[in-house]
Amino acid sequence: MDSKKEGEAMYAGGDANMHEVPNNSMALGQESQDDNKNATTEETQTIIEKLVQKVISLENMIESTKNILKYEREKIDRMMQVYAEMMKIEGLTDHQRLHVGSLINKDIITMSYFLSVDDEFKVAYVQQVLAAYISGSSL
Repeated sequence: MDSKKEGEAMYAGGDANMHEVPNNSMALGQESQDDNKNATTEETQTIIEKLVQKVISLENMIESTKNILKYEREKIDRMMQVYAEMMKIEGLTDHQRLHVGSLINKDIITMSYFLSVDDEFKVAYVQQVLAAYISGSSL
């Protein structure tokens, strides 16, 4: 290298052929930061995965609760239908209507059966329930 170029290289901060030597303490510090970032990222990912699982679990519980509430609402509607049908039957006292209605409403199968038959069969069914009650036997 001629002296002019050598002077410019020295003025610029060093030899033109020199390479910068890495600072080991800086490289080690960077590795430590990277490890911390990786650990934090893994922890965050684990937390997010757990949150997603909890949300899915909550969605399942909400859906299950909706189904239970729907079933209960339908059951209440059918019970009200039984009492409405009992009011149509002539010759019964209010006490008999309430008692037979509560006996029919005890069992979902009996309730569904009662609501599915024609009116003349409902009268016969109610008479049968009353007779069974009076005699002390069950249906």
